[in-house]
Amino acid sequence: MEVALDRLRRIGGKRLAIRIIDAFLDDAPRKVGAMRDGGRDGELGAVEAAAHSLRSSAGNLGLDGLMNLAARIERLAAARERDPLPGLIEDLEVGVERARSALETRKRELETR
Repeated sequence: MEVALDRLRRIGGKRLAIRIIDAFLDDAPRKVGAMRDGGRDGELGAVEAAAHSLRSSAGNLGLDGLMNLAARIERLAAARERDPLPGLIEDLEVGVERARSALETRKRELETR
């Protein structure tokens, strides 16, 4: 995460890094919810789209574990493999909450510099 945030800061200053963090913090829970709802309702296209978007967002922040998990969910949804999705989406939700805490701390550090 630190390497990615440092790269964002070099490209666009701390404002860009903070904006990317804020976007993730705002959007990630909605994307996970869309995956959960889509999986429950059999809307695997919605699961795939939300996972793709979350994969990209996590990648921008160097959250490799979340990025890889979202990519796996995306592939499974595209292949119409429903069975493993609920557990993986639950794992993703836990990961997003863990990332939230770390990102909020990092955001506060950036704001005070």
